[in-house]
Amino acid sequence: MIVDIYSVMKGIENIRPDHTCIVIDVLRASTSIICLMERGLEKLRVVANVEDALSLKDMRYILIGERGEKPLKGFNYDNSPYIISQLDWSGKRVVLTTTNGTRALISVQACKNVAVAGFRNIDAVANYAIKINNPVAIIPIGNLGEPRIEDEICADVLVNRIQGISVDWSSKIQPIWKDRNVKTSAKGRVYWKDVELALTVNTTSIVPTLVHEYNLKKKAIYILTHYSG
Repeated sequence: MIVDIYSVMKGIENIRPDHTCIVIDVLRASTSIICLMERGLEKLRVVANVEDALSLKDMRYILIGERGEKPLKGFNYDNSPYIISQLDWSGKRVVLTTTNGTRALISVQACKNVAVAGFRNIDAVANYAIKINNPVAIIPIGNLGEPRIEDEICADVLVNRIQGISVDWSSKIQPIWKDRNVKTSAKGRVYWKDVELALTVNTTSIVPTLVHEYNLKKKAIYILTHYSG
């Protein structure tokens, strides 16, 4: 099986519709999406713009999002995996927009199979890719065109797991905690809890997957709960 990494989306013009695309945004969009589905959400709407999200508020959508790691005015919740993990999302209507993760998902929406990966579901995503058995495009999104250590390591480890190579998880996770971009002391307790959740390995068999739904007005992009056996 061919597996390629497209760090910060460089070279994504070479991704074909038959690729299995895997988007990684460990801190924090991927982890937020995984935690939403761990807590019962079955369907998540993804939008590119803040304005698109706000337009859905009157339709009883719960708005989650951020720009530049900061909460958004008019939104119900920040893009915080920890806050999300404290709530029951069963039966809720939720829309998400973020600086990096949702942008990446929308960029590869033409692919037939698109999944969201983080450390919490990394083996489940590996199994998902193996079962589909198409070329794999892994996209560690980073931050605004700059690589982030947590996404790059997650992508490298995912390649190993797809290839059946065992991993020393501690040796992979520890450098992330020490990285200056992940330092939590100045960002408060909630961000520390976000990182703690994001760097916990293989808590779930859920693989969030992207689908399209059409109506007369416009195409909508959703992430659905998918379980990898």
